[in-house]
Amino acid sequence: MLKSWSGGPAETIVVKQVKATVDAIPASGGRPVGWIDDKVIAAALEILQNAKEIEAPKPLNTYYTNTLLQ
Repeated sequence: MLKSWSGGPAETIVVKQVKATVDAIPASGGRPVGWIDDKVIAAALEILQNAKEIEAPKPLNTYYTNTLLQ
């Protein structure tokens, strides 16, 4: 990331930000950081549909994948 961001913050700042972000993500029952429960996505899509922000949700795998974490 730092190689592509020549005007970005110092590496020490980026490392602190990444660590703080990882620490802020709630654990998912023994799953790796970044793992997403499909029930959470389904609930979020239901909220969006009820608020008329979307007409109909697409299949859940359109929005995310946990494959990269396996």
